[in-house]
Amino acid sequence: MRVVAVDARPPAVTPPGVAWIGTDDQLPRLLAESDFVVVAVPLLPATRNMIGVKELSLMKSDAVLINIARGPIVDEVPFWAALQGEKIGGAVLDVWWNDFSWFQNGTWPSTYNFSSLPNFG
Repeated sequence: MRVVAVDARPPAVTPPGVAWIGTDDQLPRLLAESDFVVVAVPLLPATRNMIGVKELSLMKSDAVLINIARGPIVDEVPFWAALQGEKIGGAVLDVWWNDFSWFQNGTWPSTYNFSSLPNFG
């Protein structure tokens, strides 16, 4: 397995087992070459909708987006569109958005390549 990362403040020395750590401007590179993208950032004004149409379009068609951070970091409407249109391979979420319109309009995520993790703790 090859591990790559981006960080607002990357360490001076890349840890063992990590191929590269880039700054935020290298997120497009990370998205384009990753099979699994794990989102683990705090929810701040700068990170809200950080993963949107552009970022999802850069991902491989078989890549899996894993969000263990906060729901609103991923822009919800483009996310569901990417899953439904099979622009990405799938998703695993440990978080959710505040808007439950998907439930009201009958687009329950089970129709997509989607897994939800239970919240332990």
